[in-house]
Amino acid sequence: IQLSNGQKNKCILIKALQSNKKLFLLDNPFIGIDAKGRVEIFSLIDTLISEQKKVIYSTNYPVFSDSTTHILSLQKNSVYTFYKKEDFN
Repeated sequence: IQLSNGQKNKCILIKALQSNKKLFLLDNPFIGIDAKGRVEIFSLIDTLISEQKKVIYSTNYPVFSDSTTHILSLQKNSVYTFYKKEDFN
C-alpha cells in the first residue's frame, strides 16, 4: 500500500507522539499537503510541544503552528534573521 505525502507525514508524527524522544526535526512536513492536511499536522506538532517536546521544522509556507515560539528566516547569501513569532511579518 502506498501512502500520500500527507498520510506518510501524519504517520511519522503519530509515531513520534508515542516515543520518548524529546527533540524532533521535521524537514518540510507540508510539501504536497492540502490545507486540511496542514491543519492536522499543525495539530500533531502542537500536541508534541504540549508534551514538553522540542520541535524544529522547516517550511516554505507563511503559516506556523500555534505553539511556534521562534522563527529563523533564511534568505539567499546566508542572510538570516531570528524572530519571536509575534514579531514575524
